Amino acid sequence: MDALKEILPLDFSEGSELEFKNKKATGKIQRKVDRYIKSEILREKIKKYKLKKENVIVIGDSITDLPMAKESGIFIALLPKEKEVEKIADFVIEKRNLREVLKYI
Repeated sequence: MDALKEILPLDFSEGSELEFKNKKATGKIQRKVDRYIKSEILREKIKKYKLKKENVIVIGDSITDLPMAKESGIFIALLPKEKEVEKIADFVIEKRNLREVLKYI
């Protein structure tokens, strides 16, 4: 996520963090962001930025994103891995191209 934040003008990025020593990943996880933590982080950001639920867009691909999707106004499934994700999604994108997301935001 940090690499993406360097490319895009994001206000923040959140994700699991790997341990690095001498600029190499050790394989250990310093911070794990699971489905429940994702949802908690989103609620914190909504509160911090005083957002309305209907103005929040979540992009996900698996059932681990569904708790977070429930906190959003719009859920976009990008190359969904399970049918359950497609059923919950407001929009489904089957192309391997992030630019497709722009059509829905």
